[in-house]
Amino acid sequence: HLLGLQSFLTAGEDETRAWTIQIGTKAPQAAGKIHTDFERGFIKAEVVNYKDLLKQGSLAAAREKGLVGMEGKDYVVKDGDVILFRFNVNLTFSPLGVKRFGMEEKMDLMDISFPNLGIYLKNVPKSFSIFGFEIALYGVIIGLGVIGGILIAAWQAKRSGQDPELYWDFSIYAVILSIIGARIYYVIFAWDQYKNNLINIFNIRQGGLAIYGGVITAFITLFVYAKIKKQNAFRMADTGVTGLILGQAIGRWGNFTNREVFGEYTNNLLAMRLPVAAVRPGDISQSLAEHMEEGMNYIQVHPTFLYESLWNLGVLALILLYWKHKKFEGEIALLYLGGYGLGRAWIEGIRTDQLFIPGTEVPVSQVLAIVLFVGAVACDIVVRLRIKNNGEK
Repeated sequence: HLLGLQSFLTAGEDETRAWTIQIGTKAPQAAGKIHTDFERGFIKAEVVNYKDLLKQGSLAAAREKGLVGMEGKDYVVKDGDVILFRFNVNLTFSPLGVKRFGMEEKMDLMDISFPNLGIYLKNVPKSFSIFGFEIALYGVIIGLGVIGGILIAAWQAKRSGQDPELYWDFSIYAVILSIIGARIYYVIFAWDQYKNNLINIFNIRQGGLAIYGGVITAFITLFVYAKIKKQNAFRMADTGVTGLILGQAIGRWGNFTNREVFGEYTNNLLAMRLPVAAVRPGDISQSLAEHMEEGMNYIQVHPTFLYESLWNLGVLALILLYWKHKKFEGEIALLYLGGYGLGRAWIEGIRTDQLFIPGTEVPVSQVLAIVLFVGAVACDIVVRLRIKNNGEK
């Protein structure tokens, strides 16, 4: 203790080992004392005090007495803890005191299932190869979303008496700058992932695009473009958001192939199962880990990418239905900001991969979604009142 050190134990059937760590070490770092891979793949740890274990005579007996705790990534290891670590199935060996998930495999690495719908998808790829060049499906789906968005925006422009070519031209600037904006937003709020390896900032093949970063950049680009082209920015915004919301609805399926953007445990109708080895260890929350029983090699989660995709399609339908009834230029854009914000505020609350405001545990996108929803409703009310009072549109 004078040196600031303490010991924890790992125990097997025939042997017990002690490991020396700094006082205040958290469970993942303690696991890393055994092997660095265990820290990276840490999921959870079963912990029991050694005196309680000796008194009960076995781990099973200690479990029956409720003396074994299930701890997550924030657990601070105590002197004399006996710990059974659980970690990602990708690891290839299992030394004393470490339990690999997947010893009784129930899902193959590339499988995805929706058990309550009776859907089991075998070998869902993340990428495909053309002439030896690996192409990520994430990028392909984002690309399809972009094309779909431009097409519907151009269609809506023609339908409302505007020049579709204006939107094709605008899309060149909007797409490029919005991807950059989405990446910058993500990196800012996930800086710990990149600060020690800056080159990874430029690797977006595995995801890492924050929708709100792209939305903010798209609106800024639109207002600058409209000013240069001497167009009504609010009319362009109304038209542009039809493409934006469809692009988002399609693009979310890139998260499906990447096995990301999922929520906490659920057993509802749309519950989705993913193999542990197919997802980032950091996306497995303590709550998810606690729902994993011994022998399971998968997690069961809210498919939040699906929720958002369906919600966005609903917002798009509302936009198209309401278009002829809008009271002023820019109202459709407010409908988008409020409608998407309302859904995102709810969905963000159950995701496990939230980006937090620095120094807090407050999800930045959830706060922004609520602010935009409230702001959109308030703006709509104010403008409608002014129109009513002034008789102007």
